[in-house]
Amino acid sequence: MITGQWLAVLPSIAVPAQTPVAVVIGELPVVLFRDADAAVRALLDRCPHRRVPLSLGKVVNGALRCAYHGWSFAGENGRCTDIPNVGKENGVPASFCVDAYPTHECDGLIYVWIAPTPSGPLPLPRAADPAAAVTQFGHGNAAISYEHYRAVLLDGPELIFDIPGVRFTDFYLGDAELRHGKMVFECEAEWGSAHRPAKVKVTDRPLILRTELSAEHDQVIFRLLSTANAELGCLELHFTRGPRSTTHYCWRYTQTSRHLTGRPWRQKWLTLNSPAIRVHNRHDGGDIAKLLVGPSANYNDLIAPAAATRQEN
Repeated sequence: MITGQWLAVLPSIAVPAQTPVAVVIGELPVVLFRDADAAVRALLDRCPHRRVPLSLGKVVNGALRCAYHGWSFAGENGRCTDIPNVGKENGVPASFCVDAYPTHECDGLIYVWIAPTPSGPLPLPRAADPAAAVTQFGHGNAAISYEHYRAVLLDGPELIFDIPGVRFTDFYLGDAELRHGKMVFECEAEWGSAHRPAKVKVTDRPLILRTELSAEHDQVIFRLLSTANAELGCLELHFTRGPRSTTHYCWRYTQTSRHLTGRPWRQKWLTLNSPAIRVHNRHDGGDIAKLLVGPSANYNDLIAPAAATRQEN
C-alpha cells in the first residue's frame, strides 16, 4: 500500500458533480465523488454488503449510494447513512461502514492520503501567474512499471510527452545534482522547423528543458526555459504505482505568454498549437529499449536514499 504522502490522483475536472469516479492507487480501489458542498470525498471502492464497486452507484443528497442494494455512505467518514427497507427508528449499526480517506483539492488537482489521518503537510498552492496563457490537465494509465516509467521520464522525456514546435535533445548541460530535495538536471532543446525564426540556425538551440524529480513526492516537474532562464512552459506530472505493473499519472501544464511580447514567431508557437502539450498513454517498447541510460543512472546516488527514508517514515 502507498502511504506517507499526499498523492495527486486526478484533475479536478475529472470528478464532476453527481458522478462517482473510480481510480486504483497501487492495488487499492478508490472511488472519488463530490458531496452536497461540492467537496471531493474518497472511499474504498467496495460496498461492505456485497463487495460491489461503489463507483457503479450514484450520488444522492451528497452521499454515495450503492447500485446493488441502495446502501448510502457519507463521504467524510464512510458511515452507512441509509439502508432501504430498514426503518429509520431502527437506525444503521455503526459497524456498517467503508474506509474513508482524507482528500485535498489544490490548483486543479485532487490529492488523496491513503490512511485515516494525514501526517504530512498539505500541498501548497502555486502562486498565481497573470501571464499564464494556456493551462491543460490530464490523467491516464501507462502500461509500464513504476520504476521503468520513472527511468523513461529521466532518460527519454520525449517518449512521455511532446510540446508541438519544440524538439528535445540528449545534450546534457552538466551532471544531475540534488537541490532542495530534488534531482535537477538540464538538457538543450530547440524550436521545430515550422516555428524557428529565420535568423536561428539549425545548430543553435535557444531552449533548455530542466527536469526536477522530487525525493519527497512521486512528482517530476519539467520546465521549458529560454537561454535567458525565462520560463515558457511548465509540466507538473504526478505518477504512482498502478495494478499489474502499470503506472497511474495525472498532470498539469501551464504555458506562459510573459516572454512572447514582441516576438511574433514565438507568439505563433503559442497560438497555433492546440493542444499546447501532448502526454502519451501508449509507449513503444522498442523505443524504450533503445533509450540510452542517462540521468536515471544517478537516481540511486541522489534520490534513492531520501526516498527510502520517506517510505520508512
